[in-house]
Amino acid sequence: MLSKVYEKMSGILKEFDLEKLKSKSREERWKNTAQWARFEMVKEGLLSNSSPNGIWEITEKGREYYLKQAKKQKYFQVGHISS
Repeated sequence: MLSKVYEKMSGILKEFDLEKLKSKSREERWKNTAQWARFEMVKEGLLSNSSPNGIWEITEKGREYYLKQAKKQKYFQVGHISS
């Protein structure tokens, strides 16, 4: 799954994101951040904890959250908010 994340994000990742961490893992910073984000989404119930390794399965709560956020973003893009 992380390879798919990299595909989608490669155009916006900075040199800093690609640096290896100084920790024992020597993992690239963006990978570590993505894994922590997944952990937090599982904790919040947005992703399933029981999906097979390498699969990030969205839960019903996650779908609802996504749709709510997409609706908000569309609302702001249309220009309903005036300055």
